[in-house]
Amino acid sequence: MENSFYTNVLQTFCDKYSAFNKNKKFRFVLESRLSLAVTNLIAKQQFSNKPIYYEEICRLIPHSYGSRSTIQLLLNDGLVLQVYDKENHNTDKRLRVYNIHPKFMADYKTWLDFIAPRYKKSA
Repeated sequence: MENSFYTNVLQTFCDKYSAFNKNKKFRFVLESRLSLAVTNLIAKQQFSNKPIYYEEICRLIPHSYGSRSTIQLLLNDGLVLQVYDKENHNTDKRLRVYNIHPKFMADYKTWLDFIAPRYKKSA
């Protein structure tokens, strides 16, 4: 009985992971711990309605994940793939605000819904 439960859980996980892995944007996000950390940081700030800039991303991401130049290359690649979106700040035109691209946000939320049950606190 217990083994069939775990078999079903693993099969569901494999099916969902395979579907996400076919999407080139998700392959980009899941490619390295740096890309996953940057994407999750940008999304977290976006969901909190707090703008995030390149300097802030470099400050908050551990240096062991990647250097400033590696982060900049990652952001540029994400812009090309339309994983990230970059806009001018409302008041300071020198600053660029990073967000999850609107075309990718629905897929990203689907992925978050898939992993969310693993992080719910038990009552």
